Amino acid sequence: MVIDLGDASAVPETSRSPRATDLRPVAVLTALLAVLALGGSAVVAPLPLRAVLVTDELTGAFALSPSALFTSSYVEGRARVRRLSLADESVRWSTELPQSVGTVDLYEPRVLIVMSPESAQASVLDSDTGAVLWRRTTGATTVLTVTEDSVLLTLAVAGRDHVVLQRVALRTGEPLWSRELDAAGYVAAGDPGPGDSRAESGRADGRASRIVTVDRQGRGAVLDFADGAVRATANLGVVPDAGRYVGDGDAARFVTFGNRLYLTRREGGAASITAFRLTDLRQLWRSTTRSFGWPTGCGAYLCVSTATGMTALDAATGEARWTSEHWRLGLDSRALRIPGPPRLVVTDARHTAQRALLDPATGRVRSVLGHSEQVGPLVLRRDSARAGRIWVQAVEAGDRVRTVGSLDGMSLERCVAAGRHLACADGNGRAHVWRMPG
Repeated sequence: MVIDLGDASAVPETSRSPRATDLRPVAVLTALLAVLALGGSAVVAPLPLRAVLVTDELTGAFALSPSALFTSSYVEGRARVRRLSLADESVRWSTELPQSVGTVDLYEPRVLIVMSPESAQASVLDSDTGAVLWRRTTGATTVLTVTEDSVLLTLAVAGRDHVVLQRVALRTGEPLWSRELDAAGYVAAGDPGPGDSRAESGRADGRASRIVTVDRQGRGAVLDFADGAVRATANLGVVPDAGRYVGDGDAARFVTFGNRLYLTRREGGAASITAFRLTDLRQLWRSTTRSFGWPTGCGAYLCVSTATGMTALDAATGEARWTSEHWRLGLDSRALRIPGPPRLVVTDARHTAQRALLDPATGRVRSVLGHSEQVGPLVLRRDSARAGRIWVQAVEAGDRVRTVGSLDGMSLERCVAAGRHLACADGNGRAHVWRMPG
């Protein structure tokens, strides 16, 4: 089953030194060093990051909200999930679970979903109280989407060639409807998108209203999110085959962005992309491409990346707008909550950690982000001179990148942001939280 779970130019660099680097966890902005590194230019030194809390135990998975840090740990062989207040560092609740913990995800309707590493067990907790609302313990569970009153998920059935697609009540886990799907097929929840009217989409809040599936015979179907009823069918004539996505042979992959289903295909050495309307699976356009690539949603554009670059297509027509051999893997800046007009966050096609902001209409570089990771609206940029130092930056509406602080000894791959807070794990496994200035 293929499940679609629908990514600074003025950075102070630390002077190189032959002495050992101090990697103790610290959140301090070296203002004098920043001014010197910038050549004495008239740059306003950013304020220090204010440390909010440090966990008193080794932390596994964690999630962050504007007011709390949710952590997982193991105590005497049992998993424990806690809520820590960002206001006073107090433990608001602590809940033990009879399962291992792989991920902890916070959802807006005040629920915390805790998955085991192999997804064989899932626990849904009330994020305010820590009460266990319901659990799933049989078969691999995948959460597709969460709404204000329900969860859409799939349940694998051991030894069977199908999975169960199920919508369950958010607070109780009671099934609202279920359907069996081809285990080797494709399934994704789609959003109405700005082009859909309220009557057509069935929802006015912009959340998923349709579910699209494709089976091993290439038959597509659109299901109503509310009751699981089939609203449209179409013979797409293509079998999903994500396992053959890498290589030179024939392959096909479906992806869903907003109110479009896209098929990327490589057949007989030729590559193409086809767009289907999510309401009825009617083909909207088909575009041939130079090489078989990986699509990403880029707002009004569809970005198609390969190992050697990317092409931006007009999502409405499929027309190629521009091609770059320097950048790949474009992401819509608005989806990352970066303020200002739509831009693309891209990665260096040479497979380095170099990133930049591009104009989505032309591909022109608007701002260079250096060797960095995007964590929500923040840019976490590695210091090229001092190992272990990370500069924390904010992208402003006019493409100016402002350095707001620095961190030492943190794991860049284990950072999350929410509201005005940033949380990272250090090399010893403890989680730290800081409040961003401004």
